[in-house]
Amino acid sequence: MKYLVFLLAILLCFETQSQEISAGDLDAAARSAKSTSVMFAAPQSEEEIARAQYEAEMRAREAYEAEMKKREEEMKRA
Repeated sequence: MKYLVFLLAILLCFETQSQEISAGDLDAAARSAKSTSVMFAAPQSEEEIARAQYEAEMRAREAYEAEMKKREEEMKRA
C-alpha cells in the first residue's frame, strides 16, 4: 500500500499539460495524410469503385496478354 501511495505521489508531482484538440482537426489531419487506412478513407461513389475495378482488370488482362505473346514468340523461336 505504501508503494502505491508513493507512486501516486510521484505521478501527481509531475506537471502535466493538455492541448485542445477537436475531432474535426483530427479528421482533417488524418484525411490529408493520404492514409491507406480504411477508417480514414474518403468515401467513394459506386461509379468510382466500378471504374477502379475495371481499370485493374484491364491492367491484369494487358499483362496476361503480353505474357502470352512473349511465350508464344519464345515457342516459335525454339
